[in-house]
Amino acid sequence: MAVASAIRIHGQREAAFAIDAIGKTALDLGLKGVTIDKIDVRVAQLLESRHLIPGVSDRLDKVVSHVTTPEHLQQERNLLAEIDRGRGAVEPIVPASEAAPRLQQAAGERPLNGEQLGAATLALSTRDRIVVIQGVAGAGKTTMIETIAGVAREEGKSLLGLSVANKMVGMLRDEAGIEAQTVSSFVNAHLRGALAGRGPQFDSSREALSGKVLMLDEASLVANDAMNNLAVIANKLGVERLLLIGDRAQLQAIDAGKAFSLVQSHDPAMARLDTSLRQQTEHMKQVATLTREGNFREAFQVLGDRIKQAGKEESHVAMAASKWLALPAEERAGTALYASGRASRAELNKLVQQGLKDEGTIKGEGKAVNTLLDVNATREELRYNHTYRAGQVLDVVRNSQPGGLDRGRYQVIAPRADGKVILRDADGRQMIFDPSKIAPTDKRDAIKLSERDRITLHEGDRIRWTATDKDRGLHNSDQAKVLSVDEHAIRVQNAKGDVIDLKPGDKMLERLGLSYAINMHQAQGMTTDKGIGVMHSSERHLSNQRLTHVMATRVRYDIEIVTNDKDRLLKAIERNPGDKTSALETIGEKSIDARGGIRAAPEGNAKLPDTLRPDPDKLPGMSTGSMRSVPQLELPERNIERSR
Repeated sequence: MAVASAIRIHGQREAAFAIDAIGKTALDLGLKGVTIDKIDVRVAQLLESRHLIPGVSDRLDKVVSHVTTPEHLQQERNLLAEIDRGRGAVEPIVPASEAAPRLQQAAGERPLNGEQLGAATLALSTRDRIVVIQGVAGAGKTTMIETIAGVAREEGKSLLGLSVANKMVGMLRDEAGIEAQTVSSFVNAHLRGALAGRGPQFDSSREALSGKVLMLDEASLVANDAMNNLAVIANKLGVERLLLIGDRAQLQAIDAGKAFSLVQSHDPAMARLDTSLRQQTEHMKQVATLTREGNFREAFQVLGDRIKQAGKEESHVAMAASKWLALPAEERAGTALYASGRASRAELNKLVQQGLKDEGTIKGEGKAVNTLLDVNATREELRYNHTYRAGQVLDVVRNSQPGGLDRGRYQVIAPRADGKVILRDADGRQMIFDPSKIAPTDKRDAIKLSERDRITLHEGDRIRWTATDKDRGLHNSDQAKVLSVDEHAIRVQNAKGDVIDLKPGDKMLERLGLSYAINMHQAQGMTTDKGIGVMHSSERHLSNQRLTHVMATRVRYDIEIVTNDKDRLLKAIERNPGDKTSALETIGEKSIDARGGIRAAPEGNAKLPDTLRPDPDKLPGMSTGSMRSVPQLELPERNIERSR
């Protein structure tokens, strides 16, 4: 049971994971009777039965350190099969010989450069349905997209933009001028029809996507599962194109896989945009190139005194906030505050807000509002009561009755010693909730767990939304400005200039936060004139090469990095590429990344650690069946969708 849960926890976020991590997570679950010896035996049994697949080893002793699952392998193979299925499957929208003059005419006063022109020509003229455009940050992808859309419209086709985040969807609509929606909403609308292959849903989706060129922006942020779904929809419903546009050097998906990099390893129809048009100063051009190539020591040398180290008694976060507040008002709007994580972002927001209040930029005593912050937990972790804390809010957002709970909102009163959780429903009634009854294979994300926070809003504050209200034009991650605050309402102006009154009880009052600082996942895809980055040398998962590269490539003119310790920060970055894992790369079937992550070593036979070799005498009376998961805790690989 503990090992099965550990595999599900790691398997949601990574396509391959360390054997040691399985053991640690299984122990941390705190289940009675679980020991490291029993965990080793169970892992060995799963390896022997091929429910876990050992990776190849690059160690001299050939000891295996990482494993994957059959389902992660199958998912990646399915994705590559869809790439193959799309080869030679479509007709050119425009012949290559005619593309250049038409594209330049559509580009108008912003003519495409050679790289943009070549990529756009490939997108329109190839006979492959799935096309990759690998473009560095700032390469002018938005301009190219807008131009492709113009030529496609002349041929009776239309572009539909897709992205993982609402903010990026909004940018596609506003900057590229194309219809756009989130990947999740698109998949929810069309996957069932595509998989059905016939019938009303299939016909409806096929008609809706007739003549569509699907354009996935920031493709590096898309996980294996979602990328596979998009490829299936594109092929089965016969869309004109699926264009995958992004930069493999930037941030990768939160959930398992590095699908964009995996697809690039499979020789797709692909064009490259290797020249950044964003950086306008020589030193930032150097830094962007150096960080892209993994040369962070040299990038730090170029930045020189722009990397600031706080004193021993000084907070680096407070130092960064003071630097931003010291800027002239006209420079603040063009200078982003980049935070590496949630804690530093929250602290930056509070410090900046207080500074603005002290100088009179934001006004009034303000009004306190209770907000909600999402708890970062995997689906499997939500099946354990130690994930729940008194005061949290549990929202059931689907009618599937996870763990027996009806749709609605519940307050967490307390977790109990017997593994259950005491809840209170909207009518004030207490009930006992057993999270272990949530089906372990249910991937519909029917439960959302949040923590309460309390912030004070003043006239003039900058805020961002953490949820979406489409009817009022309030989109997740979009910014807004507080116009006024009184006992009747908080009046805000949204990103489009609409004025909205948020009255007491309005659901969006709890789904907002201050937006003076942004984190790196929000920053990808954005551009500012200058930036101030905040990083701490001990943030093991956040001080990595990908995050640093994204931060360094957001700005046109200049960036400062504020840290607690320059030397330790550099060492932390150099140690941690920030790469995701691939199942196929782990077993040596694919070579995807040139640096970081788990490397393939095809030569030599993999060898299991001695501790993972089954020993019948180690635990008397033990059999493979005796440690098998209880029915509701089946291993994830046994119930992953098989309908691909």
